[in-house]
Amino acid sequence: MTKRGGPVIIDTNVIIEAFKMNVWDALAGAHRLETVEECVNEARTGKTSYDPKSRSRVDVSKVESSLDRIHSVNRRAILDSPHREDLLRLHDGERDLWAFILMSSEDAEIFNEEWKFCGPDEESVKFGMRHGFKDRIVSFEKLLEHAGVSKINLQYNYTEKWMVNQRNKFIMGIL
Repeated sequence: MTKRGGPVIIDTNVIIEAFKMNVWDALAGAHRLETVEECVNEARTGKTSYDPKSRSRVDVSKVESSLDRIHSVNRRAILDSPHREDLLRLHDGERDLWAFILMSSEDAEIFNEEWKFCGPDEESVKFGMRHGFKDRIVSFEKLLEHAGVSKINLQYNYTEKWMVNQRNKFIMGIL
């Protein structure tokens, strides 16, 4: 399968869920996936932010070899960011993802195409929407559909229905 579209920036929860649902190969085969170093490190533990007691096995070497890019984030730049307070409210991986996006969104070399963000955490989605990226955030379910994976039982926060609900709440000013 040929990878389509611009890069899809994914968080730790997406990596872990893809391995848990045994769909990583389909996902990575269909999309140009990118993340940050912190998300790869978090994936090593298999812990998710929504269920820290649960652990899933992630083949990190497979993740590293199938991602298009793994970005590093300068921690000093986060502290110097005008969005510092908002960024520091996020989990570490999500903080680094959004810091990378905020610091790179004007960089044509990195974001020269239509890019998307995928993460199932409400605070992370809220952060992205509040900072002007509402139309760049996609559900895990939508990515799987584009990869040819359907009829899979996903937790609610990975579904398109959840994402539409988050967008609607944002538009109505209640997110």
